[in-house]
Amino acid sequence: MWPWKKQPTLPRRPRLAMVACVRNEASWLPAFLRYHHAVGVEKAYVYCDRCTDASEAIARSFPWVQVFRLDPEQAEQFVYVSDLHCACMNHARAQARQEGFDWLLTIDPDEFASGNNLAASAIERAHLLPLLERVKPETIQVRLPTWEVVPMRLSA
Repeated sequence: MWPWKKQPTLPRRPRLAMVACVRNEASWLPAFLRYHHAVGVEKAYVYCDRCTDASEAIARSFPWVQVFRLDPEQAEQFVYVSDLHCACMNHARAQARQEGFDWLLTIDPDEFASGNNLAASAIERAHLLPLLERVKPETIQVRLPTWEVVPMRLSA
């Protein structure tokens, strides 16, 4: 390698964080967190809203997840749950900006986002970073396809 020749630099991959508000989601949370980490989410901000199950402990078991326990009295002051979620997401957006993330995925714990890429394997098709790499710089929002988990009961 010649010292006077400039090395080509690869474009920086976008950094992706995720925010989710959870309330008693222990049954979905492990798969939800593992899946989104596998498809490119580097950090998750999980807001636990009056959880009475193991949701908080599960979220804390992932080293890349930052957990916020919402004060029950403050949470109850929100007339609409969407307003509470909006407050959590605004807090997460500020955190993500401070930490240098380019994108913040806002998603419910029973949804699974997909990049819908043309690729051979399922994980490559679902990966979010190739999709975000193609987004024009002036874009402020990307709507992703999601699959919602719906509990089904077997017939008697």
